[in-house]
Amino acid sequence: MDALMKTNLDGLGNLLDASKNGGVRRFVFTSSVSVYGPKFVHYPRTIFEDSPLMRDGLEGPFWRGYAAPKIAAEQLIRDRLPEPAYFILRPGIVYGKKAPFAGSIVRSHTQRRQARGENPDNPVTVQWVHVNDMADSMLACIKAPATAANQTYNILGQETVSSVELRQASAWLIEQIRSRADWDRDVEFELLPAKFSIEKASRLLGFTPRVRFLEGYEEMLADTLDESA
Repeated sequence: MDALMKTNLDGLGNLLDASKNGGVRRFVFTSSVSVYGPKFVHYPRTIFEDSPLMRDGLEGPFWRGYAAPKIAAEQLIRDRLPEPAYFILRPGIVYGKKAPFAGSIVRSHTQRRQARGENPDNPVTVQWVHVNDMADSMLACIKAPATAANQTYNILGQETVSSVELRQASAWLIEQIRSRADWDRDVEFELLPAKFSIEKASRLLGFTPRVRFLEGYEEMLADTLDESA
């Protein structure tokens, strides 16, 4: 076990022990959809919570350094609990105001740079979750009936776009925000079928994303442009 994995699991183990000893009744853990591995980028089928996870040794260093510790952490939780009851959430990229990657999006479009690794002929899919919806899902775990405990949930927005469409939307939105134009917020970009199913979270947690992707994305970009002005 490498140092990163050991640090993550030792820290999580301490939290689990403290939760048990402190009488915590529900333990909510934020994992990631990266546990499914990079195959989800072009995977032709919808990904559910019981879809196969990444297999160790088959992926690049990012996946081994990020996804593998998440997979191991999920298993540790299942082995050490269900007392307290656990909820494992697998979100996509969480976006919104103050998102740490927002500045790089603005810079890349200002400088007309193509995203690293982006192939216009074979674009990846983007199914993010707004920070407010992520917070809602965590609160839902606290309020959910006991039958919803000891489960794993995909947590994402309902709208999916291609990376190429996202670049076009980013350029258009940045232009509108900078010109302070009174633009039509009902404008729609081409949406793709959802890559990750959130049916289980909807059914057992009552989770329904409230923030439309274009609305939340505009908010994030506008906040970033205000800070850089």
